[in-house]
Amino acid sequence: MTEVKLFFIGDNTPGLIKPKHFKEFALPYNKRIFDAFRDLKCIKIWHSDTDETRNLEMTPEIGSDVFHVGPSDLVDIQIVKKDWRQNLPSWKHKSPITRQRKPKSD
Repeated sequence: MTEVKLFFIGDNTPGLIKPKHFKEFALPYNKRIFDAFRDLKCIKIWHSDTDETRNLEMTPEIGSDVFHVGPSDLVDIQIVKKDWRQNLPSWKHKSPITRQRKPKSD
């Protein structure tokens, strides 16, 4: 059997709904997925490309090892680090527009 080194779930829906709906629908769904793969000896990442700021206090309950934070134009990484109740790492990426390199000048 092939060794799994990384388990990655992307769910952009939670950032589009109210916290009460996140708690009722998205949180249990994502937690159930991570619970099912809890015994995998690998890094488990939960990703959202939307602004999860209003749901941050609940995101550690999902059970991932890492929260891959949405684009820098949507999420302030300092807020993520401050609001997380557990000492879990977060990984921030830049949006496709800000990730593009500037052309070299001749």
